[in-house]
Amino acid sequence: MGWVGIQKFYIGQIGLGVLSAVFSWTFIPMIIGFIDFIRFMIMDDQEFDNRYNNASFTTGGAMHRTRNGTIVFKKGERSTPPFEYTAPSRATGKSSFGPPQRKSTIPLTANKHYLTAVKQFDDYLYRDAYHSFESALVDTPNNGELYFQMACCNSLLEEKEKLFQNIQTAISNGFTDLNKIKTNDAMAYFRIQPEYDQIAAGGFMHWPKEEVEIDVQEPMIQPIEQSITPAESPEKDMDELLGQLKQLGELRQNGLLTDEEFTLQKRKLFA
Repeated sequence: MGWVGIQKFYIGQIGLGVLSAVFSWTFIPMIIGFIDFIRFMIMDDQEFDNRYNNASFTTGGAMHRTRNGTIVFKKGERSTPPFEYTAPSRATGKSSFGPPQRKSTIPLTANKHYLTAVKQFDDYLYRDAYHSFESALVDTPNNGELYFQMACCNSLLEEKEKLFQNIQTAISNGFTDLNKIKTNDAMAYFRIQPEYDQIAAGGFMHWPKEEVEIDVQEPMIQPIEQSITPAESPEKDMDELLGQLKQLGELRQNGLLTDEEFTLQKRKLFA
């Protein structure tokens, strides 16, 4: 029925369908029908669903989906809740509704976070660059080069623990340019670490295990030295004591000491 434009009615283009039926005697709708036939044959199922099986499309009646995915419209019925179309599942396991799931990763040259991080690194903003490299991992996950760049930031920031961790992760994710580790200026801090020679000798594949240092302090028993000295009971010079008492009395008499201060100072002399 393509020669009368029946496909236009099927996909909801009612106006074009009427025009095709009216001008069917001109054979133009037949040519258009053949073009639509070819176009629908080569069109991806997902694209066809997005264009013509959208849930927002309506003809005023309720919509029903048959087993093979065809939409049937029935007059006089209302669909409550609103109809949501889902194409029949396929053996490929792909989602038949909504945009296709993107499984491929973005290359570094097109990763905007990576490009931002490189610029920040060149501007000596190593902390900001590190966070931008982390963000780049969302669009380009498990990329060894990204982990190496993060390790360079750790080296320049002298963050030894993160530095070791990111280098190991970079190598485990396919980073093979070990010459960069040996010659890159940003990795100088890594090369002065005491573990570096052992790690480099093992081809950066064998890393020393972290040893937990337990500070065990043995009790130190030191002999207690007691200096026993004979008890000293020095006798105060009575003349000196009397002289001080006399001075206190004169100060109180002249009003320079109150009675309470005089009593306190006298007690100190006899203590």
